[in-house]
Amino acid sequence: MRIDHEDEPVAASHALLKVGIAALLALGAGFVLLRLQPSSETPPQARAQASADREPQFPPLPPMGSAPEGLALTREDVAFLSELTAKLNRDPMGGPDDDEINRVQALFVPRPENAKLRTFLVELCYRRAGVDLARGASDQADSMLARIRSLDGDSPRLSALELEARTRRGGVLTGRSLGVPGMAAPAPDSGTAPERERAAPRIDADKSQIQSSSFDVRFDGESQSGIARDVLFVLDRAYTRLSDIYYDKPNRKIPVILHSQQDYYTKTGSPFWSGGVYNSHDGAIQIPVKGMPSTLPGEMENVLVHELSHAFVDEMSGGFASRDLQEGLAQYMEGKRIEEELTLDELKRLARTGRQSVMSFYMLSLAVSQQLVQSRGQTAVNQLLKAMRETGSEDGGFQKTFGRSGAAMRRDILETFWRRYS
Repeated sequence: MRIDHEDEPVAASHALLKVGIAALLALGAGFVLLRLQPSSETPPQARAQASADREPQFPPLPPMGSAPEGLALTREDVAFLSELTAKLNRDPMGGPDDDEINRVQALFVPRPENAKLRTFLVELCYRRAGVDLARGASDQADSMLARIRSLDGDSPRLSALELEARTRRGGVLTGRSLGVPGMAAPAPDSGTAPERERAAPRIDADKSQIQSSSFDVRFDGESQSGIARDVLFVLDRAYTRLSDIYYDKPNRKIPVILHSQQDYYTKTGSPFWSGGVYNSHDGAIQIPVKGMPSTLPGEMENVLVHELSHAFVDEMSGGFASRDLQEGLAQYMEGKRIEEELTLDELKRLARTGRQSVMSFYMLSLAVSQQLVQSRGQTAVNQLLKAMRETGSEDGGFQKTFGRSGAAMRRDILETFWRRYS
């Protein structure tokens, strides 16, 4: 609900967010190094004694002023953002808790056009991920990195933090893909990666359950029972089709969690436009269903096929398929083709501009995966995914299957695409 007060600005201060974001940006770049490499000039006891009263490492917040039109936050929201930023100013080594991040996420979801609020949320997530990594909480860090990926997926800064996370976990030992192209992990002596360990998905205890031989679907009671049955039917049918395409299938039952709309965004950290998400960490598919009719809309079938393709590719590759290959293959399995998704003018514009938006990332990923399947064949793509698992890296899989690096093959495909349309 929008609340406005004529006598006092109720939107979050432009200066508040601008300085708060700048502060978090400045801190985020060096956070992990500060945490992991404390100055040798100060003994640990002295650092601990001084931690309570140390000076902030970035400027304090200025007084709140008028806010940009359209932000429309309540006074309570403004006070919360101000207090949160001030708290982080006072403790440069501390991070926001889950409730604080979820509240900022809840403020952002209905205001997706607000770049400053998005950046503020991203910076909070970066800082929390750094805190979790520094204290060795790898599972929590992975969860936060997944949230960052949905908001800031193409950032080199994210890749660097993912590399740090994977290094601290010991690379291939977790089997989790963190989307760092070409990063090789130590290969086991046997020549195949060990069986992956999956975390148990977090499922509310009051959710109802229906199952098949391949899926465990959880949902919110009788009001969602019709949709839950439709979801299970569509997934079972898609599972059979994808098993025939990939010549393989996951070796476990796949958890599927149906959420209310707001619950989905706060618990998964997904962006406002997301219709579903697959989490490599716990292997679960999560879908927002609140507000849908009692039976599943036809367009949701594509979402389910898309997310299920992620589960197949993730399992076959041992978690080493990069984000662009994952997204490209998932769209291809939906039935999307680049020439049908974009007009000729849009194809030309995409070829000229490259990856400058979420939409262009998805379309170029589709173009590359589509060409890979059509030129090399699905059997070769399946061999590629298995080779990633065997070698412990995406690039190792490309080298073993095609004798070339993944970067070189992508470059050739995109150069052909650019010549054709630019």
